Parts: sequence; C-alpha cells; structure tokens
Amino acid sequence: MNRSEILKIEEAMQNHLDNLTKPRGSLGKLEDYCKKLSRIQNKAPPFINKKCVFVFGGDHGIAHESVSLYPAEVSFQMAMNMLTGGAAINALANGTGWDITVVDAGIASDFPADDVLKAKHKFIRAKIMKGSRNFYKESAMTEDETEEAINKGREIAAAHIQKAEYFAGMIFPVPEIVFQIITPVFQHIVILVFYLPTGAG
Repeated sequence: MNRSEILKIEEAMQNHLDNLTKPRGSLGKLEDYCKKLSRIQNKAPPFINKKCVFVFGGDHGIAHESVSLYPAEVSFQMAMNMLTGGAAINALANGTGWDITVVDAGIASDFPADDVLKAKHKFIRAKIMKGSRNFYKESAMTEDETEEAINKGREIAAAHIQKAEYFAGMIFPVPEIVFQIITPVFQHIVILVFYLPTGAG
C-alpha cells in the first residue's frame, strides 16, 4: 500500500471506532492496535479469525521470604483450575470464542501425566526449572536459563503462528499465573530508577 492508501484505511478505522457507543478515544492504546491491524489487513474494521490466549505459569523463588500472601502451591492449583475449565478466564474465553493454552513455564509443582491430567484445554510443558531461585540470596536465573526460557516462548508463538491462515488474523495475549509477582516487579523498578540512569552516560 502507498501512503495515501494507508491513511485512507486508518481514517476508515478511526471513523468506525468513533461511531461506537463510547467516548472518543476511551479505549486508549487498543484503538491504536485496531488501526495497526487494519493497515496490516487492508481492511476496516479488521477481522480476527483465530483468537487464543496463552497463560504462562511460573513461580518466584523470592516467595520463600514470605513476601506474598499466597504460597507457590497456588500457582499449580490455579493452572489446574484453568485446565479443567473452572477459572474466570475460562468463562471469559468461552463467552467470546477464544481458545486457551496453559503453559507450564516454571511452576514449582509437577503436573500429572497427560492421560491422568485429562485437560479440557491445550497444555504445553515448557518448564526449564521448578520456579526461579530466591533472588534475595542468589541470581534468580542464569543467563543461559533466561535465554532458554525466552527461546521456548518464541518457539511456542512461532508454532501457533504457522498454524494460522495468516498472521494478521491471529491474536494471542499473554497473561501469566504468578502469585508472588509484586516483589520481582519492584526489584525491576529499583534497577531501572536507581541503577540504569547512572550508567546511561
């Protein structure tokens, strides 16, 4: 598409958004994503023919320092609940036509074999370790472990993209199951605020 065609598609998508029963611009970044998808598909509004949500589950070793109200076992219980169709995300996905894939990306507990599990939704075993280590005492993951985990995520995404009729018609958000998330989040904030600027020179 040339520049004028792109602008025409964006304008058509913006007009569609503005004519919905809502305050203009109230969907924020989501409206930008809609326009981007319209440009990719050359269609306004765009059409999503495949929708799947990937739920990645893992545990943080820092949980051993009692920084969370919930023990690590809750992550396993929540994943099992999703696999059997009993979680809130199951109700949301079923009501809107989304497929669900639960990924064990480092949950500390062991899942039963597939013939015992009898999951109602797709389950991917991508664990490289049973939760991260306690970063209060040591590095949560080594560089090699981190790279392996990232590559597993890429492989999962690539495999599902190849199954789609076309990339622009497939969408998959990625929530996560981690009940000890607040402390690691603040750890990253501290690093970003207090450490990185001094070496940004």
